[in-house]
Amino acid sequence: MGRILAERLREALGQTVVVENRAGAAGSIGMANVANADPDGYSIVLGTLGTHAITPVLIPKSGVDLAKDLVPCGMVGALPNVLVVNKSSDFKSLADLVERARKRPDEVSCGTFGPGSSPHVVTEMFQKSAGFKALQVPFTGSGTAITALISGQLDFLFDSITTSVGHIKGDAVRAFAVSSAKRSAVLADVPTMKELGFPDVDYSLWLCVYAPLRTPPEILAKLQEGIQRISADKGYVAQLEERGAERFAVPSGELQSFVSAETQRWRGFLQQADIKPAQ
Repeated sequence: MGRILAERLREALGQTVVVENRAGAAGSIGMANVANADPDGYSIVLGTLGTHAITPVLIPKSGVDLAKDLVPCGMVGALPNVLVVNKSSDFKSLADLVERARKRPDEVSCGTFGPGSSPHVVTEMFQKSAGFKALQVPFTGSGTAITALISGQLDFLFDSITTSVGHIKGDAVRAFAVSSAKRSAVLADVPTMKELGFPDVDYSLWLCVYAPLRTPPEILAKLQEGIQRISADKGYVAQLEERGAERFAVPSGELQSFVSAETQRWRGFLQQADIKPAQ
């Protein structure tokens, strides 16, 4: 999505936009890099529900206070998860999986990408709602996890639709449900968790563009205006949906309060799920 957004920003702002990946510390390194950059509008960062609402809880000493050091420019989309199983799995439905997991939880395994990752959070939501606790196997990312699922080493996996849709369309895995409030345009035949009786499992990884806090108001206004035009553009929305993402909008005046509310919401959930901050 970053590169799609970069191309759209180039057109909207009339400026060259270069994507620079800064991985590490669950996104904190990239956030800190922009937070400490000159507030001239030339350094912005794509933050997510994870970097802004979950990572600050799990990594409280990351070296950057996102609420104080960055200012939101606009939401640009959301990434739902999809629950997938091996194509030859004995589980023919979500109900089958839940029934087995409740009766013999030690025999049901699932993959995650580490504490606070999307698969970890939505898996915890699912387990809490369904009343079971599966054996969680950590992986470094989607590629290794989906490979393990396809080879029969895992029973189920929550993964981003954007990275799983090819495997689903190619019949390497079967999709039981999506974690978003509504069905995905790219997986229209796959029901939501709510439709299957789990209304509490409602999770999509929102994405928001941020700039350094001291960015001048006129520059910030230009960025916000450009992002709002992009997020409402039908062509851009179609590009998102083709990849399993979806449009997600929050009025610019409500962005800061929205992120603050999300942080509190997920802090509470992480505490309930006994997911502790890094020591």
